[in-house]
Amino acid sequence: MTCLNAYIWNKRRCKTPDVEALRLIISRQEDGSEVKYSVINDLDRADYQAPGENSLLFRQMQRYWVERAIQDCKDTVGMTDYQVRTWQAWHHLITLTIMALHYMLEQKILHEEHIPLLSCPDIKFFLAMNLPRKATTEQQTWQAILKRHQLRQKDLNRHQFKVTK
Repeated sequence: MTCLNAYIWNKRRCKTPDVEALRLIISRQEDGSEVKYSVINDLDRADYQAPGENSLLFRQMQRYWVERAIQDCKDTVGMTDYQVRTWQAWHHLITLTIMALHYMLEQKILHEEHIPLLSCPDIKFFLAMNLPRKATTEQQTWQAILKRHQLRQKDLNRHQFKVTK
C-alpha cells in the first residue's frame, strides 16, 4: 500500500483560489492482479488527525462491504423502487430498507446452523407467504423454502460439476 499527498486546483470544484489537499491511497492485491485507488478529501479540517497506513487500508477495504449492503438493499428490499418528493420521505424509505436488510441478516445468522442456504429472497418469500397467510401453516412455508433450497443446491452441484470438468 502506498499513501501519497496530492494537490488539485479546480475552479468549478473549489470556490477558493487555494489548492485542495488530498491523500491518495493506492493498494494492490499480493499477486498484483488488482489495484485500488481511494482519496481522502477532508485533510483541510482543523480537527483532522491523519490515521496510520493500516487504518487507511482497513477503511478502504471496508468499502466493499458497504457497497454489498447497498446492492442487497437495492436487489432484495426495493431500495430503488421509490417515488418520494421530500428529503424526509427519502430518509424514511432508506431507514426502513436498511432496517429490513438488518432483520434479514439477523435471521440468516440465527438460522445459519440448520438452514445454511437461507437467503434474503427466502426470508422475503417466507414473509410474503405468512403475512397475508397464503400458506395455511408455517410448516407448509418451510416445506416450500426447503424445496427452493433443494433446487438451489442442485444448481450449485451442476455448476461445480461444470467447473471441475
